[in-house]
Amino acid sequence: MWVRKRIDIGWGGIGYGLLRCLFPGKAVEHERSIASQLPRPEEAVICFSVRSGFDLLLTALKFPEGSEILLSAMTLGHMADIVRAHGLVPVPVDLDPDTMAPDMNALERSIRPETRILVVAHLFGGRCRMERIVEICRRRNILLIEDMAQALGSGRRWGGGQSDVAMFSFGTIKTATAGGGAVLRVRDAELGNEMRVAQAGYPLQRRMPFAIKLGRIACLKFLGYRFPYGLFRRLCGKLRIDADLVISRGTRAFPGNNLIVMIRRRPHPALIALLSHRLSQFDPRYLRRKTMIGRLLRDELSCMVDMPGKNALAQTHWVFPLCLGNSGEVITKLVAEGFDATARQSMEVIHAPAGREEMEPTRIAEIYDRMVYLPAYPEMGAREIMRMARVLSVTLNGVARGAGK
Repeated sequence: MWVRKRIDIGWGGIGYGLLRCLFPGKAVEHERSIASQLPRPEEAVICFSVRSGFDLLLTALKFPEGSEILLSAMTLGHMADIVRAHGLVPVPVDLDPDTMAPDMNALERSIRPETRILVVAHLFGGRCRMERIVEICRRRNILLIEDMAQALGSGRRWGGGQSDVAMFSFGTIKTATAGGGAVLRVRDAELGNEMRVAQAGYPLQRRMPFAIKLGRIACLKFLGYRFPYGLFRRLCGKLRIDADLVISRGTRAFPGNNLIVMIRRRPHPALIALLSHRLSQFDPRYLRRKTMIGRLLRDELSCMVDMPGKNALAQTHWVFPLCLGNSGEVITKLVAEGFDATARQSMEVIHAPAGREEMEPTRIAEIYDRMVYLPAYPEMGAREIMRMARVLSVTLNGVARGAGK
């Protein structure tokens, strides 16, 4: 069976990370190496996770309680929780399903005197067109943050540099994973220094949990091969265990209820060393092959189903989403044919706060519950991609005929 998403790290990278758990070296040297890969090294702030970096940013900015933070209405889980933890109000900006970029009319309506920040999430491996967004934020004196967690290598490797802050994630399922860690590009030098000072007061990530996480990543990588994953699915079926849930829990970054406590950590030198190693080994050719495979599948399915983000810029297909009205039946058929499709979400839709009901993100909420993710990566090859497209076509036609009776 083709697993829904392969872990983007080689066995050598995992081994390097485990070795660094024993001999981590000096964090400052690894940080310097990471920063040197950015267009402006002085902008780099290296954090435990993107959530940690976002929390640090809000800590350093010290906005008055009740200030409003605009967020892409579909975004990384916990982002709205972090905003609320600072006494601020998360306000969703509805998205254009074709591009997954903020809807310009919704964005204009959302801005009030209390608005301080706009966070634009670039979703599914594509990028939003930013020119109008940048112009609006400059005109209205709003801090612009780009969440590039799903878009490393989409277009320019480190983003276009137009935003005030850009956030890049290297968590378990991200491109060039280091088992965690994040790099934030912060244009304001004083703000970046305040974030570093705040982070210096955090407890250090412990070595053993990081080593255990690398072991879990090794297990997930092993399951990424077709034969082991097929055995795993069959075993879960016999034991009446939800395989989808097991995989989801294995990739979850911060389970539990103590989010703020968990994210307020300094990254261990072993994590920083692995992140430096992964960035130095980054090969854009794999992303180009992934782009070509995703484009092949997109072209085959374009007349059959809606594909959120199909018109995004520089689409690398970090994941491949469809929007279906009969997801359960389609997923069952695809799984039976050896394709690990899923409807399980790692993101969330943010709902409008009390008093801002007009900002309810109806467009993206309407498709959120109908989204299905397909496996699509170079290892599958064109033949299997085309077979998956045929299975989907036959299934959708059969469902349509059944509905018409």
